[in-house]
Amino acid sequence: MTLFNVVENLEGGMMLNVGTVVMGPEVYLKALAMARNVMMQENRVIKHFQLGIFDIADLGDNPVDGDPKTDAVYYFRLFKTILVGTVADGSQSYLVRENHGATVSNLHR
Repeated sequence: MTLFNVVENLEGGMMLNVGTVVMGPEVYLKALAMARNVMMQENRVIKHFQLGIFDIADLGDNPVDGDPKTDAVYYFRLFKTILVGTVADGSQSYLVRENHGATVSNLHR
């Protein structure tokens, strides 16, 4: 199964990005764009899903709330493109900023 196949079935699901700031989000963005394009031709959508970002990047106290365009962190790719951009049409995103040893084990439990 490819990432495209996973993203293609993302409607109503959840995508997790754990600890990758550059390569993972870029591959996810391309897979999501491809899946949305294919599905649009079939009159289907990927609009309602949850996205969880697990990272230690400091994006401020509440980067997803409000209008962040006045804050420089908005233009950080992880924030602008992933946390805000890919979920702009009805999905939700969450940032979990903590040591992976704690967050991943807590998620597993």
